[in-house]
Amino acid sequence: MTDPGPHALSENAVALGAVRLAMTRATDGRGRPRISPRAVEEFWGETPLPAPATDREHTLVYAVVHQVRDDHHRNTAEPSDICDLVASGLAPLARRAGVPLSPLETLTARYAVGPARRAWHHSLTPLDPLDAFAAVRADLNAEPEYVGAALTVVPQLPDDLDAAVIELRARLGSPARWQPPRSRRGRA
Repeated sequence: MTDPGPHALSENAVALGAVRLAMTRATDGRGRPRISPRAVEEFWGETPLPAPATDREHTLVYAVVHQVRDDHHRNTAEPSDICDLVASGLAPLARRAGVPLSPLETLTARYAVGPARRAWHHSLTPLDPLDAFAAVRADLNAEPEYVGAALTVVPQLPDDLDAAVIELRARLGSPARWQPPRSRRGRA
């Protein structure tokens, strides 16, 4: 029996496989997921009973297929074009498609830097909650949206951050008037 190749998969199957690969497979040394028609084919071959697509995956698949069609001015999306687009990064696709983000993902999209930024861009990998919380705390001009999002990750944070939580709640209550606490050192 001959191998039917990647064209045997529908556009949606290729896009869903590529999205799942981008979000689950190990990356190479440069932080980019290995996404290719062959890798997608292997992924589906190794997944005998795939889980149904989530709402988020449906939205991303739709965005990928239609972006490829628009980019190439045709009514079909080739597997290699789908894989190239997904490999270029899921975060821009999610943003353009209006994929709802969790509070932690919202903070990641705003505050991730370096390798964490690349992980978010390519695979939608969120920051560690402690890192996200610390980033908002360090941003004295954080918008209320981000302060509120940071406070939602608080249940996942250690108890020794109670003072930081109180500080952020104060900033959320009156962001225009909030000032960082002054050091008590040097006062007589």
